Amino acid sequence: MRKFIPFALLGIMLLASCNFPLGSSKPDAQTLATNVAQTLTAWPTLSSTLTPIPSPTLINATPTATATQTIAPTATTPANDPVLTLGNPSFEDTFTSGSGFGLKTPYEDSAIKITVEDGSMMFRSLAIQQGRRWRLTYPFARNLYLEGTFTTLSCAGTDNYGLMFRAPQYNDGIGYYVGLSCKGQVFMDWYDGSKSHTLLDWTFAPSALTGKDQTNRLGVMAVDSQISIYVNGVLVKTVNTDALKDRGHFGVFVNASETPNFTFKVDVIKEWDQP
Repeated sequence: MRKFIPFALLGIMLLASCNFPLGSSKPDAQTLATNVAQTLTAWPTLSSTLTPIPSPTLINATPTATATQTIAPTATTPANDPVLTLGNPSFEDTFTSGSGFGLKTPYEDSAIKITVEDGSMMFRSLAIQQGRRWRLTYPFARNLYLEGTFTTLSCAGTDNYGLMFRAPQYNDGIGYYVGLSCKGQVFMDWYDGSKSHTLLDWTFAPSALTGKDQTNRLGVMAVDSQISIYVNGVLVKTVNTDALKDRGHFGVFVNASETPNFTFKVDVIKEWDQP
């Protein structure tokens, strides 16, 4: 399926360190690569003060996980899976190229390498405890259902990945984060530019497939102040928060906490605009 590209985007907004790639109906791949790539952040622990050191790396953040619990996954597609009723997505990226996420050429730093290859966006961690990394795309949405299909290739324990949304800029880390650990736990927090805030502590998702070589669909329904988290089409938890009320970009994040070569791929990202 081809990606949805809006016919008209907002004018270029000049920032102190980068420009939004919004000057044409189809963002230029090089512009996206230049601007979307500025995507590195981390913080010491949830609900703690950010201690910045020179960009691109900040202090690491890894939420404290609860005890391990084994839960059998749901085998059938649930009747209340949002994708069954939403129709065609407003945005879809199946990674036939890297242009949607500014990855015509790979991104790499001391902690992560991100590439688009063989129809997937691939995240390969190069070190642990180096902070949360994220990658955003250009649509600017508020109310949405956002879903990513993730396959773990190498992971363990509290290594985690997930979705970022309502991010007003590409490179400052402000936004909501909904994650899934390799143990099958979901969590949610938000970052305000100086510190992070826990909205949902680690919670086991019975529908999650755990460990490596597993594929999970992680979804977020965000309508005004109500945010519902889905794993493989099953509602896990609903959070109410007014922390971030405005539109923003969305994308994927990663945090390698245990496995130096924590590797996963994203096969597709879909987004449905909501009223």
